[in-house]
Amino acid sequence: MGLTISEIRDRTTKARQLMHRSRTQHFAVGAFNIDNQETLIAICRAAQKLNAPVMVEVGETEYRALGLENVRDLVDNYRDEYGVEMFMNLDHAPTIDDCKRAIDIGYEFIHIDISMENHEASLREIIDATKEVVAYARFTGALVESEPHYFGGSSNC
Repeated sequence: MGLTISEIRDRTTKARQLMHRSRTQHFAVGAFNIDNQETLIAICRAAQKLNAPVMVEVGETEYRALGLENVRDLVDNYRDEYGVEMFMNLDHAPTIDDCKRAIDIGYEFIHIDISMENHEASLREIIDATKEVVAYARFTGALVESEPHYFGGSSNC
C-alpha cells in the first residue's frame, strides 16, 4: 500500500518539525533499529506509554530481508494502530539507488553511507553521492545524513 506524494511530503514536513521541536525544547528522539515485527510492536508500546516520538531504523541486512516497502507498511500500520508519532530512517544505506528507493517509498530520514560498500571511498566520492541523494530528496523533503568515512561494525555483530 503505497503513499501518495502528498502524504510523503506531509510526513517529511512533520519529521522536520519534530527535529526543530527537539532542538528548541531540548529533547532527544529515540531511534531504534528493527529486524522483526515483535521489536516494532515493543517500540510502539513504549512510545505510546511514554507519549514519545520515535524513529524506526532499518539497515541493509534488514531491508534486504524484509523489503523497504514492507517495512514502511508495517511502521505505518502500527503507527496508526498505536497512535504514536513515528518516522522511518534508512540506516547506513550503502548505495544511492537504495536511498532513492526509500525516498520514493516515503522514508522521512535517509542515512547514506557508501563507505559501507566501498571502505576505500574517497571523500570526493562520498560528497558527490551525498549531493546526489540530497538533490533527489528535495522532491519529497526527506532529511539526509551522510557518513564521512567507514566505521567498522554492523547490526550483525
